[in-house]
Amino acid sequence: MQVQTALREWDLADPGRSERRMLDQCSLPWFAALNATLHDTLDDAQLRERLRDNVAMLERLAATIAARAAGERNHADASLLFAL
Repeated sequence: MQVQTALREWDLADPGRSERRMLDQCSLPWFAALNATLHDTLDDAQLRERLRDNVAMLERLAATIAARAAGERNHADASLLFAL
């Protein structure tokens, strides 16, 4: 919910700047690979490793989004995303 709030604030900081569009997840290799693992059967150790890897990936994604938001001239505060 906090990420959605931060992204909404980013969008409101410069209305009309960004074009609304759908993103084809299948066109993103990392996302397609992530989806391909949804039905994997894992033991406890494998599940823990998968969760750690996925959390790390989401943290990198959040940092990338926050850095981009902070670089936008009309976005005054990306601290919420950095805090997450």
